[in-house]
Amino acid sequence: MANAVSAKPRTASAEIEAVQIKPTSVAPSKNYKNPTEVPAKTGARLNRSGGRRKMNQLSAKQQRMLEFVEQFIDDNNGLPPTVREIQQALTISSTSVVDYNLAALEQKGYISRTEGKSRAICLKYRTTGARTLEVPLLGTIAAGEPIPDRRDRTTEDTVEVPPSMLGTRKPNEVFALKVKGNSMVDALIADGDIVLIKPQQTAEVGEIVAVWLEEERETTLKKWYPDKSKDEVRLQPANPTMGPIVKKLSNARVMGKLVGVIRASI
Repeated sequence: MANAVSAKPRTASAEIEAVQIKPTSVAPSKNYKNPTEVPAKTGARLNRSGGRRKMNQLSAKQQRMLEFVEQFIDDNNGLPPTVREIQQALTISSTSVVDYNLAALEQKGYISRTEGKSRAICLKYRTTGARTLEVPLLGTIAAGEPIPDRRDRTTEDTVEVPPSMLGTRKPNEVFALKVKGNSMVDALIADGDIVLIKPQQTAEVGEIVAVWLEEERETTLKKWYPDKSKDEVRLQPANPTMGPIVKKLSNARVMGKLVGVIRASI
């Protein structure tokens, strides 16, 4: 299978990694007052003179948020949490309250944020802060019945992935599609997941590919089983309750091969 984010990647092949956003528990407050009290494994932020820079004492809520962000990043291969994930995990009343306290953490020098990104938090006291790469999100792909191609798709839409998912690939060498349907559940690809596709026009027998159906003007995600003697291809789901889709080879065009999966939050 391809790449997905999870604590223990469940892969169908060495080329595919699966990533599942892990729920992160909240430990008792560590009562950080400045970076010298942050655990040594994270490192401490240095000022220009080389010494540790003092920062204002944090409120209890800010301490819990900082601890949660740190643990979430550790649990999810360097991927930071969204504002919504922080709100839900810490049972905070609203996302605006989360944003207010993140702004306070940023002002006090503990974190930095990138405007316009949903996973935008970087821990400034770590020598290697969390970092994500943006991959173009081209629309929706069916993992069930084929669905019409989205005419409103735009390469301005992106999905953030940890660098570990791309390996040696550059962000512009893959594209992302959101899965609709459950025909690939036995391949650990479910409704709402994001799949990463490496563009290519050919595929080996049995590989999971994104296929463009010319006559139907539709895209689907299935296993590829061509039969040149019959000029046909069997697009096989990974769900025992669903039958295959059989099309003429001239009607089915491989758009790319599955190389990664970002599983929807549980």
